[in-house]
Amino acid sequence: MTPGARESVDFDSLVRERAGRLLFKVAYGILRNSHDAEDVVQETFLRVHRKGFQSVGDLRAWLATIAFRIAIDRKRKPEALDITETRSGNKRTRCRAAGD
Repeated sequence: MTPGARESVDFDSLVRERAGRLLFKVAYGILRNSHDAEDVVQETFLRVHRKGFQSVGDLRAWLATIAFRIAIDRKRKPEALDITETRSGNKRTRCRAAGD
């Protein structure tokens, strides 16, 4: 088995373990939105996949820290404005609620 294939198998087993559930709980605890929490979990695994995780001592704690930091960054990010058109063609601006 090549080193790249071994890393892929290790990463797949990591995803299958309960790490995803832990990361979701961490992200949801900060964001209080399940969709945003799922996005944080996915982004966490993408970052780990890109950088690798060979020299990590406590993998679950390391993953939870990454998810925590991503969730905090998302919480700090200013809310986006949603520009929508009315039926008459006039544009109006409304703020998107935090949970939308």
